[in-house]
Amino acid sequence: MSEPAVQTRRPFPLTALFTSVSLVAIVVTTIAMVVLIGQQEERILVARGEDYAAQVADHLDEVLLAEVMGPIAAAGRPFDIESLSDRERLDECIQRHIVSFRIEVVVFFDQMGKIIYSTEPSLEGRLKGDDEGFREASAGNGPFSELKWAGTPTHFEAIPQDRDLLEVYCSSSALASGQSNGQRGVLELYLDASQLTDELRSAQERVALITVTSMLALFVLLFFLIRRADGIIRHQTAAIEQSNVDLERLVAERTHELVRAQGQLIEAAQLAAVGTLAAGVAHEINNPLASVAACAEGMLARAKTAGFRDDPDFADFQGYLRIIKDEAYRCKEVTRQLLDLARPKPRSRETFRLQELIDDVTVLLSKHPTLGRGRLHVGRCDGTWVGDPGEIKQVLLNLIQNALDAVSAEEHGEVWVSSSSGPDWLRITVDDNGVGFTPEEAGRLFEPFYTTKEAGEGTGLGLAMSQVIARRHGGRITAESPGPRGGARFELQLRLEATP
Repeated sequence: MSEPAVQTRRPFPLTALFTSVSLVAIVVTTIAMVVLIGQQEERILVARGEDYAAQVADHLDEVLLAEVMGPIAAAGRPFDIESLSDRERLDECIQRHIVSFRIEVVVFFDQMGKIIYSTEPSLEGRLKGDDEGFREASAGNGPFSELKWAGTPTHFEAIPQDRDLLEVYCSSSALASGQSNGQRGVLELYLDASQLTDELRSAQERVALITVTSMLALFVLLFFLIRRADGIIRHQTAAIEQSNVDLERLVAERTHELVRAQGQLIEAAQLAAVGTLAAGVAHEINNPLASVAACAEGMLARAKTAGFRDDPDFADFQGYLRIIKDEAYRCKEVTRQLLDLARPKPRSRETFRLQELIDDVTVLLSKHPTLGRGRLHVGRCDGTWVGDPGEIKQVLLNLIQNALDAVSAEEHGEVWVSSSSGPDWLRITVDDNGVGFTPEEAGRLFEPFYTTKEAGEGTGLGLAMSQVIARRHGGRITAESPGPRGGARFELQLRLEATP
């Protein structure tokens, strides 16, 4: 019986999938944390920069009013931005005070958004476009700021774009007070934000490092847990798959046994039917055959008298009577076998040695022509058993004789008899390299009256009777052959009780 096919399945890649998903999660989480924390840190740093710029703007307002606008007003004239002396005094004051504050550019706007003064002279006279920060600062609110990263375009081309800047709008009254009493202008400061952005990048790096470290530590912990769980799952899956294979094999074996048992039941039913028929036929013809045999014996005895011997008309009478007697007894032997098949006699239980049984069979077959040519090879068959030696001898006689008949026409025909045994079983094998048989013939070998021999050479009861005897001993006979001219093997398997 062939083994059930095992379907190999690729195991679910739990560990590999977890590793891939975890690495992606680490990258995504790190980026998200850097962005979110970076935005929060940027707001904090910008707010701090705004406070710093507001203090600078208030300081500039105070020093301009005290050092520029105040002295000019005390001289009894208004501040004139177009005056060279006023302009020089204003530049000198602003430059002196912004040096220590990391301020890149200072721009003063009037209420209309026109630049009335800048540390970058090329910007003066330009108008400010629509800008929310400027509008709020001109209304006296603020400060309002925007972080300009290096390379980001500013509002005016003259503003440096090769460094990080913080653009801050503050309300201012310094220059406005010199032009129109009560009006306020707008002071725009561009501060060097490299320190702020350095702190921001440092904060982002710390966040990234902390996030990656934490996630990796968690990943390592979970990785070992997942790998262990994966190993347990794989082991249990393999055990379940093996259980399924074993179950399939067991089901196949049980199915095979059921099919074989069904075949045996059918065979037993056929044998029972044949046995019933054979018993009826045997009873019907046994008595007439007995009468014929008795009459033939009586007439044969009378034929031995001098009167019969001297009468030339009865010269062959004695030979004919002997033929009638022999054939009648042959028919009685066939009917006896039929009765044994239909109604098996109680079997005896005796201790016997297997080697002695095979030696007896060899003696009984000593007149077989094939045996006379030395083609029978009997291996050593040890063992003492309890059973019916007469029945076992009958089975061995049938099997070995059939094998000898199968090789009788072969030039190099050989027959081998071997055995093996265990605590409660016995196996006897008869091999030959004779005519063999086809699979179709193998299915009918143990049917009563079926024979592969030529007409008149066999009754077809030997193997059927041998199978019945084997079944009585808790065993069976199996036959196999590769095909015609390929030889055959008959194996007698018995369940016996070994003697102590």
